[in-house]
Amino acid sequence: MFIDLLTEDTTPHPETGEPRWKSAKALLDAVNDGRVVLGTSALVDAEVGRFATLRDDGDTFLKKVRGWFDAPGTRYAEVDRILARDAARLAKQWRTFAKPGKKMKGYDAVHLAASVRLKCDYLMTGDGGFPVGQTVEGVKVRYAEAVWPQTIFDDE
Repeated sequence: MFIDLLTEDTTPHPETGEPRWKSAKALLDAVNDGRVVLGTSALVDAEVGRFATLRDDGDTFLKKVRGWFDAPGTRYAEVDRILARDAARLAKQWRTFAKPGKKMKGYDAVHLAASVRLKCDYLMTGDGGFPVGQTVEGVKVRYAEAVWPQTIFDDE
């Protein structure tokens, strides 16, 4: 599962109306439990580092988040020319599926291309610029939702 969930955006989750951090935390808890294999790219590492600089607890936050992305089971896609060209192709191909007033940004297209390269089952996002609800070359693009096996502790 590829995630694009760490954001400064404070608007509620577009489907549940809850704070966005709740769905991101549930997903990352599932990563910790081994119920989800995380896919990511070097670009996410750069985004997380920049996001951490905006927070008062930046160093602690960065260490915690990098723990998920550096976990032994995490699968990485390197950003290279081929991935960049795939990103441009996918952005053009899927641009009409963005929510009204939104568009897929270049770095988001790289995330989408990386999720395709890694053959992820899902790309979870909170960004309406992605083709949410569509399946892109085998990757189901969704707003964050629980698609992994649940346990009795998931609602705590």
